[in-house]
Amino acid sequence: MTDGSRATTMLTAGLDLGDKYSYLCLLDTDTGKVVEEGRLRTTPEALKRRFDSEQQMRVAIEAGTHSPWVSRALKECVTTRSWWPTCARRG
Repeated sequence: MTDGSRATTMLTAGLDLGDKYSYLCLLDTDTGKVVEEGRLRTTPEALKRRFDSEQQMRVAIEAGTHSPWVSRALKECVTTRSWWPTCARRG
């Protein structure tokens, strides 16, 4: 039985952080298919533009020099939503 609402695709984003540019890969969590690939500037403004209006998703961030401030910038984008970035830890 359905309530007539449209199912929302859950996404997982992976960010490979670089000094000038970061690479983004969005995956459909259910199917594992790549929904989007691209790059964006590694700046708070570029992250805000890309993620501010995004639906709920899990974000995996490369652990490195930029990951602390990137994590904080993403949290500012989603303070009213229920997803948070998670940092991968180097082993």
